[in-house]
Amino acid sequence: MKYTLSEQKKIIKIEFTVPYDEFSVYLGKALESLCKQKNEESLSMNDFIVKYGKDELNYAALNIAMGEGYRQAVEENKLVVISQPRVNLVNLDVMADTIFTIELDKTPEFELGKYKGLEIKLSSKTPSVTVDEIEHKKAEIANQMSTLVSVEGSLQNGQTSVIDFVGSVDGVEFEGGKAENYELIIGSGMFIPGFEEQMVGMEKGEVRIIKVKFPDEYTPELAGKDADFKVTLHDIKERKQPEINDELATKYAESKKLTGINTIEDLNKVLREEIYRAKERAVFEEISQKIEDALCENNKIDIPDAIVEDEVKYQLEAYENQAKQFGMELEMMVSMMGAGSVEGLKAQIREMAKKQLSMQLILDKIIKTENITTSDEEMEAYYNNVAISRGISVDEAKKQMPKFHLEGHIISSKAMQLIKDSASIIYA
Repeated sequence: MKYTLSEQKKIIKIEFTVPYDEFSVYLGKALESLCKQKNEESLSMNDFIVKYGKDELNYAALNIAMGEGYRQAVEENKLVVISQPRVNLVNLDVMADTIFTIELDKTPEFELGKYKGLEIKLSSKTPSVTVDEIEHKKAEIANQMSTLVSVEGSLQNGQTSVIDFVGSVDGVEFEGGKAENYELIIGSGMFIPGFEEQMVGMEKGEVRIIKVKFPDEYTPELAGKDADFKVTLHDIKERKQPEINDELATKYAESKKLTGINTIEDLNKVLREEIYRAKERAVFEEISQKIEDALCENNKIDIPDAIVEDEVKYQLEAYENQAKQFGMELEMMVSMMGAGSVEGLKAQIREMAKKQLSMQLILDKIIKTENITTSDEEMEAYYNNVAISRGISVDEAKKQMPKFHLEGHIISSKAMQLIKDSASIIYA
């Protein structure tokens, strides 16, 4: 595969040419992949085309060629990619050269600001573990190992309700406003303000109309509107917790596949270590977060709106797919997440995307300024560690994280470590 790279005012354009005889190699790779997907015993190319058609095979081969060509061009030219690539198919013909182009937005120009000797003030002190924290952790474990059991009486705060509900505005049901056998913890604040409060006191089998008003920042179709929810209560459940004793300790150890825990005292020691490590990670994360904040403050970068909105669209699609997996509308999932509305979620993604893209550009410039590199030995050691920690082969680890991605990860980590090592850390 050959390619030519040209830079225009705001974009980088890469044109790829795959000679027709080379395209057959990608057809072979596509055939193997598609046969696995369809659970077919190795079909010949002709048999596959007869059964499934040639278009599916051709476009699968094209996708493989595009992916390999794109990675090659990015790696060889050390391109900093901050936007989704835009692909255009010029020609797809197995009897002639296949031609396609990929366009990338050029990275904004900026002068590298201060990144060494940053003063980082931490809100937390040097990690320590208290008895109360260990007791709280054991209570959490007991709650995790508890079971939901049906109880009699009327519904109260803290109990789990099993309900059907149907929402309507002005007598008309709205999309995403109904569910069956939904488990809702009363007092959790997972639903619209006022919803759970009005359910308190319901009896099993009772049907009640819950009247609420959607928040002004909710999805535009429902924002600020009054709504009625017809709620049917099927069951009331409470959590039954086990006693905190040696038996709990051993059951917890079995569930986590831990050894050496036979008594509650053994569990105390393990929990103390877990809490301490968690606090260490929290300090590490706080340092990283404040370093990122300082770097972004010292390096003002004008990220083009189009690039940011591409990232918003990409991440929003991921949330939509997640909502579908849970069988609910995006608006309802966003409300349950506490983001307020889809527009509120977009705003959060937008700010996060600006910071992530800025950090990517800043680190890239620091890497070039400091001439930070990695070696084959470092990458091989990383692959070995991944293989051991995940219980897989080194070859499988390399498939999960291609060399190009690993190299970028290691170099970026080195750049962040350089910044941390030179920073002045001040504890509260």
